[in-house]
Amino acid sequence: WSPGVKWDVAPGSVTHLTEFFGPVLGVMRFTRLSEAIELVNATGYGLTSGLESLDEREQAEWRAGIRAGNLYINRPTTGAIVLRQPFGGMGKSCFGPGMKAGGPNYVAQFMRFTPRAVRPSETPVSNPQLRNLQEHLEAVEISAPREEVTRLLVAIRSYDRWAREEFSREHDHFRLLGQDNFRRYLPFREVRVRVHPADSFFEIFARVCAAQAVGCRVLVSSPPDADLPAVRTLDDFTDSWAGSIEFLEESDAQLEAAVRGGWTERLRFAAPERIPVALRVTAAEMQVHLADTPVLGEGRVEMLWYVREQSLSLDYHRYGNLGSRSGERRAEPR
Repeated sequence: WSPGVKWDVAPGSVTHLTEFFGPVLGVMRFTRLSEAIELVNATGYGLTSGLESLDEREQAEWRAGIRAGNLYINRPTTGAIVLRQPFGGMGKSCFGPGMKAGGPNYVAQFMRFTPRAVRPSETPVSNPQLRNLQEHLEAVEISAPREEVTRLLVAIRSYDRWAREEFSREHDHFRLLGQDNFRRYLPFREVRVRVHPADSFFEIFARVCAAQAVGCRVLVSSPPDADLPAVRTLDDFTDSWAGSIEFLEESDAQLEAAVRGGWTERLRFAAPERIPVALRVTAAEMQVHLADTPVLGEGRVEMLWYVREQSLSLDYHRYGNLGSRSGERRAEPR
């Protein structure tokens, strides 16, 4: 509008002004990049975010700190392409488990998997906490069905393998000339593993192992006075994990309060019928996903419940100049 013209804007009329004058742009000032990252994260939303900077130190700080599903550096923040930039947000910009549309994991949330018997891998377990637990399970006689212990030992190797090959790495399926497109995983800071009296030995141990394999701190939440032998054994066998695991006694009401208070990001149950209705209602209101699919020993599937996916697209060329990366083997342009 013209300078000097007075406008009386009634509540609710901003949409009408937008129709006349185009989109409304919000601008916030900051003095340091860390402050800008805090401002963005404080909104609670996190669909896409972009950064224009040639300073690799700033790029690294921003990549590590920003909470959004799709990140873009030195390029537009729209036009996500299937598999190249799988799409989906975080926080209030996410619904359900958060598996990205257009990525290799999206269909998994609509499938039902049936475990099958597999031959144990001979590859040594590299994760020290999982290796320590494995040694205890192999050396100590415990009051648990032998077939469940054997199944768990196979699962530990699977979790360790997929943590190395899939969940701890960045993946660029295209390697385009002048552009990186990484798909990566961010583990939840803490995951509550909710124990139910009907849970089996395998279901209790496997969830804890899968969460630990991807780097989550594990809160093992049990009903008061449950006194489950598998939980006592797990507590004994994970002494060396120190602060990466904690055992809590919580009633259903206390667990519901923890969800309502924002004290947990992800809950993992062993079966849907073991979740109280009131907790489901609270979790839906607070947008906290309750993972309740059957617990699997196949790490490529089970470990999806303990991580968020994030896409990062970076234009590293400058007007066609590849700079120090000109010698890399990349896909030829078409």
